[in-house]
Amino acid sequence: MPFAPGIDPAALSETIAKWRDDLIKLIEDWRGALGVIYPADLEAFAELGILEVFKGPQEFLGTTGLVFAGFGDHDVFPAMVAHDSHGIVAGRHVSVEKSRVAISHDLTAWLSAFAQTSMSDTFNLGLSEDIYASMMQALSHGLRDFASTIAEAGGTDAAQIADLDGLI
Repeated sequence: MPFAPGIDPAALSETIAKWRDDLIKLIEDWRGALGVIYPADLEAFAELGILEVFKGPQEFLGTTGLVFAGFGDHDVFPAMVAHDSHGIVAGRHVSVEKSRVAISHDLTAWLSAFAQTSMSDTFNLGLSEDIYASMMQALSHGLRDFASTIAEAGGTDAAQIADLDGLI
């Protein structure tokens, strides 16, 4: 696998030298929790762990987003570039371009949700998650009451009506 974009391959040996012993000590502390699957060669295992982070930081580090939007010096229309940011590895910021859009005469509008997920969902759905949950709960109770009324009118006994809770 190639190194992640933005990571200097030359920094690998320096990072291994700097962090290998601390990582081996941490792995030693986990010996009891790892049990049977405890690695035999801790030095190689620690180096492999560091190498994995260099090659796939998105698998091991948190991900957030960076969005740059607006007009350039000579732009008539706005543009937007979105990046996934995976933090800092060996003193370098690791990010991958996710999308790039520029408004033009051919592309007259563009809508992209890039806020926090809850805000994007609120915008796209038209209501917030807490309002949606309240509506679903009210609907569920209303349907249960309606189903109970119909069941009672049809001559169903109370035990069978109680079983309706699992269906609604």
